Amino acid sequence: MASLIIQQVFFLLGGLTVFMVGMKMMGANLEKAAGSGLRRMMAGASANRFVGIGTGTLITAIVNSSSATTVMIVGFVNIGLLSLVQATPIIMGANIGTTLSAFIMALSGGDGFSVASVFAVLAFSGLVIEMITKNDKIKRVGAILIGVGFIFIGLNFMSNAVDVLVDDTTAGVGDAIRNIFISLGNGADELGIGHILVLFAIGMVLTAVLQASSAITGIMIALASSGLVSINMAIFVVLGTNVGTCATSLISSIGTDTNGKRAAVIHLLFNVIGSIIFMIPLILLQDQMIALLNGITDVVKWEIAIFHMLFNVSTTLILLPFVKPLTKLATILVPESDKKQRPLSASEYLDERL
Repeated sequence: MASLIIQQVFFLLGGLTVFMVGMKMMGANLEKAAGSGLRRMMAGASANRFVGIGTGTLITAIVNSSSATTVMIVGFVNIGLLSLVQATPIIMGANIGTTLSAFIMALSGGDGFSVASVFAVLAFSGLVIEMITKNDKIKRVGAILIGVGFIFIGLNFMSNAVDVLVDDTTAGVGDAIRNIFISLGNGADELGIGHILVLFAIGMVLTAVLQASSAITGIMIALASSGLVSINMAIFVVLGTNVGTCATSLISSIGTDTNGKRAAVIHLLFNVIGSIIFMIPLILLQDQMIALLNGITDVVKWEIAIFHMLFNVSTTLILLPFVKPLTKLATILVPESDKKQRPLSASEYLDERL
């Protein structure tokens, strides 16, 4: 029995690895394929806030990573291509664009014909393209296809590994995992504040460590689809992933100037404030939120994806009028460095002896 558990855990980790490699492969090659176009699009997003949100959403949907978009924003702010006020709506849009990942993951599972099998063939097609062509642009297309295929193959691996552990009664893993989540309130009509904070922290810490909120969302979809996690537990973990994903932009701001650091802090503030705004009514109105999601669909994986989208869109709409106060708060939290470059005198570098 122990060997079965270890084997499926290895498959789960392998699926997670394939998924993350696919995400990075697809995002990196899409970014290269778009080239300066993405940069021109982002630089031109300063026209108004709604254009900025649309730009951030589109770019994140293309590269399938809000972290990649926010890292680019931090870089552009650092070199002065964007001001903090211009960058903030793009950061908001990046959070909306990342919701596409949850819908892709929800699409990857299901009964009947597996969508993952189609994308497995797509990955093979990309491999063939990469092997037979010498053109760099066409090779990049092949790499993108491989990346997309890897995303679905990895998700399929994770889902299958969880299903085997849950379905195999001799292993008892399903009962063990279920018991862990029962202790956190699974099966209860309403979760306590302590349980909610623990679930939020799980999502935040795991996302910060893996630097991939999509991976944690994928794991939650697999667990929820297998009945190990209730929908009301999953939504609080998803809230935590939105804060944890800020770790990447904070890391990327190390070594940048003051404004670069402020851009990363704005990303953090947006997600923290949004989580607080959402968490308070969710704690009080858990049943109503679940009823709302159940009214849209009764498939738990789609409920998670829809909640993820509702959170990011609602937070953006709520905080959009407060772009300038957000930037002001970031300015207060990250003050100007004491080391200011003083003007040099004409004789600054002359040898004093002369």
